[in-house]
Amino acid sequence: MRPFKNNFISSREIAGAWGLSVMNALVADDKLVDEAAQFARMLARGPTRAHVVRKALLRAWSAGGVSAADDALLELALPLFETEDVGSALPEAVEAFKAGLPRRSFAFKGR
Repeated sequence: MRPFKNNFISSREIAGAWGLSVMNALVADDKLVDEAAQFARMLARGPTRAHVVRKALLRAWSAGGVSAADDALLELALPLFETEDVGSALPEAVEAFKAGLPRRSFAFKGR
């Protein structure tokens, strides 16, 4: 495997990264473009506004640690609860949880 086109990673290093949850998939070179495109499509169909919040929280954590992320959490996340996506998906997710069922996939609209 060559992650940056010039560095080879041994199977021992891959096993260590896998165990630390640094990575969750191993893709052959000839499948990488297709797999990356499929992953990008999956993200685009998902809760895009929540992805923005998650990235902002990770930036806050990276810059100032857990306390910085905690401080930013409410300001970043509360507006999500006013979106059409949460308004339609959350009640169904709660009902599934109460019934002990897995929640179904939702068609997020980014609104």
